[in-house]
Amino acid sequence: MNTADGSGGTTGRSRSLLDRIEGDRLHGLSGWWRRLAFGVGVVTSIYHVIVLGLRPVDPWIFTGMHFFFASVLIFLFEPARRDGDARRRVGITDFLLITISAVVVGYILIDFEGLVDRSGIEPTTLDIIIGGGCLVVVLEATRRCSGLGLPILAMIFILYGLYGEHIPGLLGHPGYSFERLISFLYSSQGVYGVALNASAVYVFLFILFGALLHVCGASQLFIDLAMGTAGRYRGGSAKVSLVSSALFGTVSGSSVANVVVDGVMTIPMMKSTGFTAPRAAAIEAMNSIGGQILPPVMGIAAFLMADIMGIPYSEIIVAAIIPAFLYYLAAYCMIDFMAARFGLSGVREATATSVLEVLKLRGHLLLPIATLVYFLVVVQVSPTRSVLYAMLTLVLVSWLRSETRIDVVRLLTGLYRGAEGALNIIPTCATAGIVVGILMLSGTGMKVGSIVIAYSHGSPLLALTLACLITLVLGMGVPTVAAYAIAASIAVPALVEFGIPELSAHFFVFYFAVLSGVTPPIALAAYTAATIAKAPMSTSGFLAFRYCLAGFLAPFLFAYAPSILLMGAWDEIAINATSATIGVVSLAAAIQGWLLGHASPWERVCLGVAALALVGPEFMMDLVGYGLFAVIALIHWQRRRRSATGTTS
Repeated sequence: MNTADGSGGTTGRSRSLLDRIEGDRLHGLSGWWRRLAFGVGVVTSIYHVIVLGLRPVDPWIFTGMHFFFASVLIFLFEPARRDGDARRRVGITDFLLITISAVVVGYILIDFEGLVDRSGIEPTTLDIIIGGGCLVVVLEATRRCSGLGLPILAMIFILYGLYGEHIPGLLGHPGYSFERLISFLYSSQGVYGVALNASAVYVFLFILFGALLHVCGASQLFIDLAMGTAGRYRGGSAKVSLVSSALFGTVSGSSVANVVVDGVMTIPMMKSTGFTAPRAAAIEAMNSIGGQILPPVMGIAAFLMADIMGIPYSEIIVAAIIPAFLYYLAAYCMIDFMAARFGLSGVREATATSVLEVLKLRGHLLLPIATLVYFLVVVQVSPTRSVLYAMLTLVLVSWLRSETRIDVVRLLTGLYRGAEGALNIIPTCATAGIVVGILMLSGTGMKVGSIVIAYSHGSPLLALTLACLITLVLGMGVPTVAAYAIAASIAVPALVEFGIPELSAHFFVFYFAVLSGVTPPIALAAYTAATIAKAPMSTSGFLAFRYCLAGFLAPFLFAYAPSILLMGAWDEIAINATSATIGVVSLAAAIQGWLLGHASPWERVCLGVAALALVGPEFMMDLVGYGLFAVIALIHWQRRRRSATGTTS
């Protein structure tokens, strides 16, 4: 007997089990489509664990299966059009796209060696037909997940690859036939290139690890720890957001995911303690994008950086330590100075939160994170192997308490949510592969680099500014990994030509790709937070941009003072780190109008000048920065002392 929702003869007990293990997107499906989507999600996670942990296969085959699983879920979950209907109806178009995706990956499995030999050289008619189908599936999956921005960019580059001979000047090229271009893109140099490989080999398992942590109650652990350590102080709710976002960011590596998971709890808390809705949204966005630059698990672009440079991911982690500290110091000062200026108190409930009690209840969930850090940084094994060890540790320690135990329901939930959490990233990486592949094939990346060099007129600062603008423009409405992958192929060679170390150049581009999430007019992280806060998107985006200004200065430090990335002598590292620390505090004070008390307009100008001076490469500029900051700090200290004396008397 069929039920009203088409679920067949499902018993009440089994339906209850499905309700417990399903994610948000599953609510839009009904009947067998729901079961199919859930099953595909679980199988996807199991497949990745088996291949990466036990039975490796060729990278092209693995990335092909990686994208296939994602495309099935995307075409089941995401409608071709959004008509406001909460129920999702899987139509003929969706089924056709899933079929094409199956044919695309099936062709790789059947004729893998032949495809490798023919790729970009002598493709057959069938190669071209199936390669074209691959591009259609990739672009449509990306459109459904991330909007039109990136697919349109990819289409422009495809047209550029086909008709480059009609473009005058330096950017022109001989052009490539339709057959050669499609064959090239349907290969490990295009769609299945370095970006999708990084997504498959590294990022998926970290997302799965975060999902398993979440079902064990780690998100609540992070909130409770943040509440116990920071909630009682002025601006406590925003500081809870800062600490919990940092903790969650160590395992999520996604700005938007961080906003969604953390913001639903912290944004209402901020609003209830006096923060306006736009400020609460902006603070959450500022705190959450830090997750992509915070070791040990940074954003997917950081894994891509290690792959492009051919260095261990552990070196990226080490280089990111001081920049991450500076970013979160700036964020803390922004919150603290704002709270002091507007008289925002802490969270009352925080006084009743005992850190020891929190650790006693769920502290063992920190052991898997410690395991991850140990294997990544100390033992320096691969990120893949490290996260597998961390997941094994999580499964074992979860059984120490019944509240966190990974039973069958929690295991299935975590496996499904891991696959669901990767859906926005996977097609983005595939589409980025199209753009990067055409840049490589046509040599345009090097040509744009030459243009940057030419228009910089020998000025490293101008070259850095142009690279910054290129990355921010590419990052408008586009996920970080796509912005970084494309900008790195264009801007990094030009910056290296100016004598900037390769690691510094990559970090420069990486940071601005991350910061594009809070850069108007299209600031994805800020707009996501604004939706949760029920705040105007434009106001929230502008405030988030303003609060993150210290982050916009930091990348220039990487170029002028590479020691910030822990390169060079320790005395140089200490001096530059000190200058940078005072610089970000000074800039936060200038923006918020508070240091040790209210800052007058001229004092704010002096603090801003001090911050800019401390970023500069010249020692004399540093002295100017130190002097200005010291003078304003002394004035504020004396003013505060007189005020306290007057109050006492």
